[in-house]
Amino acid sequence: MNKLIRIICICTLFVFIIPVKSAGATGYIKPGMISNLQASQIGQNVTLTWEAASDAVNGYMIIRESATEISSFGVNAGVTSFTDKIAFENTDYKYSVYGLGPNREYGDEFSIDVHTTSDQYAPDKIRNIQIETINKEAHITWDEPYSWDYKGVTIYDKDGEWVTDVKAGDKEIHFFI
Repeated sequence: MNKLIRIICICTLFVFIIPVKSAGATGYIKPGMISNLQASQIGQNVTLTWEAASDAVNGYMIIRESATEISSFGVNAGVTSFTDKIAFENTDYKYSVYGLGPNREYGDEFSIDVHTTSDQYAPDKIRNIQIETINKEAHITWDEPYSWDYKGVTIYDKDGEWVTDVKAGDKEIHFFI
């Protein structure tokens, strides 16, 4: 049944009757709500995954909100993940995912909060490692990596057990084995 709402506008001596479809009118299809929204975050990249909405979904709208901005992204029907590669580091975001109907109708919101962090990269490898053993003493020397963010070296034994940490700038260690 096609429901109509009549809006009456009175403008200086003229009366207009404008038919408008209501939310219950034929053609309006509210999409189902997604479920199981999850977020994973590595540095500034945030990946959202979800289970598809049950009906009338022609795609999904993702809204990203922070304290200073709002952005929107869209994905096609059948896609149930999205990776945001342009988020800022050390920022709190609220991500909302909506199913979209055939006429761009929004389904119910499913949201998740995410805090991005700084990208962390491993430093380069230490270079020119030399190991000398005399009786029960080990002497290990090395050249520092080229990385500017090098903090030190951690030494493990052959079984993977921690032996000691050596701070940056120190290029040798003596210990008993």
